[in-house]
Amino acid sequence: MTHELSHAHLQQWMPTFRYPKTPSWFLEGVATFLSQGGGAEAVTDDEARAEIRRGHHFTPVAEGSLLFPRTVKVDDLPVDRAYPLAYRQASLFIEFLLVNDPAQLARIVDRLIDDKPFPNAFAETFGRSIEEAWRDFVAQL
Repeated sequence: MTHELSHAHLQQWMPTFRYPKTPSWFLEGVATFLSQGGGAEAVTDDEARAEIRRGHHFTPVAEGSLLFPRTVKVDDLPVDRAYPLAYRQASLFIEFLLVNDPAQLARIVDRLIDDKPFPNAFAETFGRSIEEAWRDFVAQL
């Protein structure tokens, strides 16, 4: 329930067109992180890390799309494995981003509610691009 409530909260507070333009890896990662694994019960943290090291991971895109929404998943895997794995990996990425300052989650959400584009909100909150943060995350695995 916490997973779905996090989606509902963001969707209600973010401007109408900002929510669908926010990358699904972030939305699902936050929801899975806040619900302590909700939506990713079929995959452990260790399994998710091992798959990233093998090169099987979601792509942390900078923005979603209104016309062609992109779900977060790991390509070339069966659906029943692709989504839980991507959700768990996205949750681990969110946890990595917040490890030094959990209040950063509130700051990025505030920026998104204020209608800031996701790449800008991310860079202002975490002091680096999504690509740089992803590389740092993978390097520490």
